Amino acid sequence: MTRLSKDFLLHEFTRSQQAARLGRAIVAEPEIVEALTKLCINVLQPLRDAIGTTITVTSGYRPAWLNLMVGGSATSQHMKGEAADIVAAGYTPLQLCREIAMLDLPFDQLILEFDEWSHVSFSDRKRGQILTARVVNGETVYLKGLVPA
Repeated sequence: MTRLSKDFLLHEFTRSQQAARLGRAIVAEPEIVEALTKLCINVLQPLRDAIGTTITVTSGYRPAWLNLMVGGSATSQHMKGEAADIVAAGYTPLQLCREIAMLDLPFDQLILEFDEWSHVSFSDRKRGQILTARVVNGETVYLKGLVPA
């Protein structure tokens, strides 16, 4: 098993129920593994160390076919290995996003998505962008900041 950081394994970022149902494996090329390693070392591992609880990756690397299948954005950082959707034991998604923001981690984007999970990315852009995703009239809209439900 390939270790990306102390507490994160590549397998956590390349598993998918949708892919498994199709009998398709998710293979991360070396540049994807490199991007996932940067995400873990710079954001996810420092977060895990700070909060002291398990972080579960609910969606990690998505090849283009999987991203299309799950309705991901055409420009999703998941396809580059730069993003993960996460949940953490003992934290609501809003609480987790607030913790990430408070820790001043070098994320590119932090998105509270539909009050269900936290999306966090790392890239050379390091925008530090904080958003909330909501469905309004059947469309996904992004609000600036962390907006409680």
